[in-house]
Amino acid sequence: PFEATPVHSTTRSETRATNITWRPVSLTGARTSDHAFTVQGNANRQEVAPGGTITLPLEFAARASGPTVGRLELDYTSDRPRASDVVLDANGGRPTLALAPVALDLGRVPVGGKIQQEVRLSNAGTVGDLHVTGLTATGDVAQFGVRELQRAGVPIPWTGAWPALGLAPTPLAPGGDSLALGVFFEPTEVGDFQATLHLHNDDPFTPTRSLTVIGTAYEVGACRWRLRPAGALDFGNVPPGWGA
Repeated sequence: PFEATPVHSTTRSETRATNITWRPVSLTGARTSDHAFTVQGNANRQEVAPGGTITLPLEFAARASGPTVGRLELDYTSDRPRASDVVLDANGGRPTLALAPVALDLGRVPVGGKIQQEVRLSNAGTVGDLHVTGLTATGDVAQFGVRELQRAGVPIPWTGAWPALGLAPTPLAPGGDSLALGVFFEPTEVGDFQATLHLHNDDPFTPTRSLTVIGTAYEVGACRWRLRPAGALDFGNVPPGWGA
């Protein structure tokens, strides 16, 4: 899929070809069914080793309004000449990461306290899965933190340490699929604090979505307490076998 683009403008996408055989494969050419789509670079006479992958960048030049669909045909030679094809979809709707909300104000919290809010991650596209691959943070990172991602209450563990967290590529399907991210503010000193969370994914156009979080910490002062009644506690006359 390509991103939506105005008439007379261009946008890019890419497809990857992997040799799944045990013998080398030689690419002999690539062509598209519509001149609005063009292959960038040379796909001729490239040899792909067993298990190897090459990336084919493509460009879409919008010549008219409305949806456009085409086809890429890739010629190659293995044990004999063969061809493979892939649909080129310029209707829009490519996988892209959406955050709700896009900013968090965690409010006023006493030093030593803690508060948490939840952010929802979803795939705003309509064609294909998106994969979340990690999270990094910048700013006042010592005052903030995140929980593990969760899908339907099941945690998905991070790798690494805050504020640079890795994640095994985790798919997000279009539609109702979502991930929940708990973001917390746990201040250790007085002040106004701000951090930016960068959520990484495999969208080639927008590989990072950012979330701004802010919070204010205040000092509560010394604790004071009072005991009433003071000195003694008189339960009065109580019959045997009864309580007061």
